[in-house]
Amino acid sequence: MPQMRAAAPLPARQSPARPEHVRWVWDGAVFIGLNVPGSNNNLGRTAQMDDEFASRMFAVSAWLREAEQLAAKPQARALVVMMQANPDFEGRPHPDDMPDGYAGLRKSLVEIARRLGKPVIVAHGDSHRYKHDRPVEGVPNLTRIEVDGWPWMGWLRVSFKVGEAGPVRIERTLHP
Repeated sequence: MPQMRAAAPLPARQSPARPEHVRWVWDGAVFIGLNVPGSNNNLGRTAQMDDEFASRMFAVSAWLREAEQLAAKPQARALVVMMQANPDFEGRPHPDDMPDGYAGLRKSLVEIARRLGKPVIVAHGDSHRYKHDRPVEGVPNLTRIEVDGWPWMGWLRVSFKVGEAGPVRIERTLHP
């Protein structure tokens, strides 16, 4: 098993437009935290929430593009995208009058994984049920990790092999 390196991660950067969006590099992986909430990404409820969605997702897209540029560098081993929402890779049906608040983000994540050709890990909560899979057929380097939520409390240790787009190794530890 790979050991943590003694070197400190690069300082985290925050988006000037959205300070809740963060990014850092650790051990060759580019980590990015995005403000993507559950409940359809706040889309399709009120005009005010739809405006908030549009503004926030514009910033999400810009921050994600910058992270992709960093992850495309030869020394980068992976891109790890973290958010609260389940981006619904399964594409579950919505009521007829409800737009899909995650469609654009899902499309971007798949396109980024295809372009990078190295591990892209999407880590999220929201549904509160542990899941580790490759959610998109034909994109083997895209891995989803859905973390546990209450009442299942614990942590995950995630590792991957250098230079491989294949499986990500997960060690799951739950507290009694």
